[in-house]
Amino acid sequence: MTIILGDCLEELKKLGDNSIDTVITSPPYNLLGLRGKAITGDCHTWRQCNITYKDDLPEADYRDWQIAILDELHRVIKPTGSIFYNHKVRRTGARAHHPWEIVRGTKAKFYQQIVWDRGSSPNVSKAFLFPSTELIFWFTKEGKKMRPKIFRSKAEFKKEIWPITPKRTQLHPASFPDKLVENCINLTTVPGDLVLDPFAGIGTVGIVATRLQRDFILIDVREDYLQTAVQLIQTITPQVPPLQIQGLPVPVPQLGTLD
Repeated sequence: MTIILGDCLEELKKLGDNSIDTVITSPPYNLLGLRGKAITGDCHTWRQCNITYKDDLPEADYRDWQIAILDELHRVIKPTGSIFYNHKVRRTGARAHHPWEIVRGTKAKFYQQIVWDRGSSPNVSKAFLFPSTELIFWFTKEGKKMRPKIFRSKAEFKKEIWPITPKRTQLHPASFPDKLVENCINLTTVPGDLVLDPFAGIGTVGIVATRLQRDFILIDVREDYLQTAVQLIQTITPQVPPLQIQGLPVPVPQLGTLD
């Protein structure tokens, strides 16, 4: 069980080749960078979750960043490993932007597309149909002889469409539902395998991995999220010594006053 505070791309570079069994992750969607207007400070959901950062990279830079991350994930997964990368179709005005525009440049092999049927949508615009789905790109190791481990009989959802209700929590505005993580883990790993989430948030991947007896690595840039993850994981399996977050700043000792 490893929890790391830091930049996901820099921390991924420190992981060994062919060391991870399965990756389950969902990056920020760069909505401000794409649309040119914020949905952060004035958004009720973001206020509830104390979100102050902005998704504001130039779109070309965002694509390059995501490709670099996917290529690192491709490097660290085992020859039998899998990457489940969640993204969605985004909109600017009258145009839809498919995430394939972002991910098609990766070195990872596109294995299958999964549709996450959320069953509802916060968007009430009358200009288009309700966007009630997101996508999960299943990537594997490149190479003709490379095949991921698959245990389809262990998965609850065995088809390409997964009807799963979104998780509602004030701790994070876009946390994975447990069932989605469970399906990915059960489909591609066995107990003792190592699961990674480089955009860990409040640690749902680690929580579910712990419950299913898998090891995990969580990476995030927000200390408060990771502190919440530690608390939630330790309600499942108290650790002795307690889980520690790697990368926390070392406190500077305070010098006493000389007499």
